[in-house]
This record gives sequence, structure tokens and C-alpha cells, in this order.
Amino acid sequence: MPRARAYLFGRENKVQDTAFASLLEQQAALDRCIAQVGFEGGVAAPQYERYATEIAAKIMPARDSRYQSLLGEQAQVSHYGFLGVPTPQSSGSGCDIHVGDLLVWKVADTYLTEDVQAGATQVPIYDAALLEVGQLVEIGTDATREQATIAEVSGNTLILTAGLQHDHAEQEAVLLVRRFEILYVRSWPGIDHHLELALNEITI
Repeated sequence: MPRARAYLFGRENKVQDTAFASLLEQQAALDRCIAQVGFEGGVAAPQYERYATEIAAKIMPARDSRYQSLLGEQAQVSHYGFLGVPTPQSSGSGCDIHVGDLLVWKVADTYLTEDVQAGATQVPIYDAALLEVGQLVEIGTDATREQATIAEVSGNTLILTAGLQHDHAEQEAVLLVRRFEILYVRSWPGIDHHLELALNEITI
């Protein structure tokens, strides 16, 4: 049976083997679903909260169907992911990874070059080179973090499809993110102890 969870020791996600660690060139975060009940007792659209940050990862497109026998033909495995796992002696409180969590890949990382107010549709940033029309970006941190869709890129200014919901200060993060639902978790022990994930890219 597919594993429902695996344990990731230490939020800093440091690994023992430096050669393997050098392959984990991407930065990811982990979001966990919060179950909510909608009106009339129905299940509302899933809501997620940030559970862990700054995870070293490697995410790549799936090139074969090796998970199909475990997950069934209906499984939508679009990508594989690898996360380094440090030894139990490492510092940090650690976090567990569940099937159904979202792995959030920070594809591009820039920041606001001036304050913007709620309702604004024009967002000046430091570098828009990797951003394109139609992409989903994440603006701000913690309680004011929100998502917005790019309608136009003009130099280093993003034009959004809708106004921002919160005020944001200069230097706040602007991230291009891709999200992947975790379908399967496998732990590989040894000197390069790591987690292997089967992922399905989603939009929310």
C-alpha cells in the first residue's frame, strides 16, 4: 500500500551527503489542507496553510509510469520530487509529510520596490524577467500573503487581473509558484537519506 506519510527531520532540511545535497537546487514550501465545513453541512473548497518553508528539493517531470501499479491507473502523476532528509541528530523540531499535502515550488523570487495599497492592480517589482502573462504569483508574507494572476508585464511592473486584497510594503516577497499535490511518499535510507514523492501539479 502507498505510504500515507514520512518524517522529515528538521525544518532546515539539511542533508548528510554533500553530492546529493547539491542536486537539491530548488526551494520549496509545504502547505497543509485545513478541512472546513461549508453551508448546509457540505464540504467547502479546500483551504491550505503554510506548514514548512525553505525545503531543499528537486522537482522534475514524470517520464514513466512506475507508480501506476501502486496508485492505480487513475492517478495523475505529473512530476517526481526529491527532498533531502537530515539525520535524527540534527537540530530542529522536524515536520511530517502527508499524502494530500501541497509542495509549493518557488520558481522565481523577487520583491516589491515600493509600497502598494489594497485595490492596486499595478505592482512594481525588482525583476520581472521570469514572469509571464497568465502566471500565478504569491505576494506578501504570513497573514497578508495572497495570490494574484498576471494580466500584463510592463518592464518590471506587473499588471494584475484583479486588485490586491491587502496593503503591502516595499521589500515584501513576490514569488512565482507552482503547486503539486503529494500522491505518494517513499523514504530511502542511507548516507543520502531522502524522500521520493509522486506529485500531481494543480492550480488552486
